[in-house]
Amino acid sequence: MTTPEPRTPVVAIGDVHGCATLLREAIWPHLGSGAELILLGDLIDRSPEPEGDRQVIELVRELQANPDAYGLAGMTVLRGNHEQMLLDALAEQSPGEATDLWEWNGGNPEFLAAAPVTVRKDEAPAATQAAITNVARVMSFSEGGGLIQTTSG
Repeated sequence: MTTPEPRTPVVAIGDVHGCATLLREAIWPHLGSGAELILLGDLIDRSPEPEGDRQVIELVRELQANPDAYGLAGMTVLRGNHEQMLLDALAEQSPGEATDLWEWNGGNPEFLAAAPVTVRKDEAPAATQAAITNVARVMSFSEGGGLIQTTSG
């Protein structure tokens, strides 16, 4: 009889909504465990913490870029509806329905104002792609692959 290969522990965390402190507390016990962390979307918006969205994004980017340094097998980030609303708002030529929807759902315009480049196409056409890369697509989202389809509300 053969011994089965040990399985990598999987930790799934969803609906962070800019709560950087709680995200750090949720991740801390798994650092060094060799776990695969999966974030189930809605990392941003509705943050109760000043700079919470930015801090969440920075933490996730760091963990994605260097999982081995934190003793993780990897980190997968799924795009939630709040990330999609932000991408839709950024795709508008000027603030419109998508921006209104994103803000109505807790999107923080100050989060965009703190971005290193202007994000609106009508304000700086040449900077649009860099803005979307630097602000909206700050994480490597896993797309398709049949892994998990998630929605929240």
